[in-house]
Amino acid sequence: MSRPTHIIRLIAVENGRVHQGQLADTSRDVGLDSVEGKTITAYEINGSMINGEVTQNTLTVKHLLCLVSAEDCNITRCLGLNYKDHTKVSQ
Repeated sequence: MSRPTHIIRLIAVENGRVHQGQLADTSRDVGLDSVEGKTITAYEINGSMINGEVTQNTLTVKHLLCLVSAEDCNITRCLGLNYKDHTKVSQ
């Protein structure tokens, strides 16, 4: 088993449950594949996304979910910057 690097959260075709997974093909654009209806597979992660271990159990994505559930992160913090000021070119 290895440490996850390309983590997704999904509902699996195999059992209809929510899982965390490591993308099987890390060269793919998972967002684009999802929009285009392509099959997405992932290796199941045991444990949390921080301390998890990638298993050899392959899951097929039925639904791609946001990475962090509302239960795991019930506080929203935002940082705003004035990007116009940061993009001015010095003359």
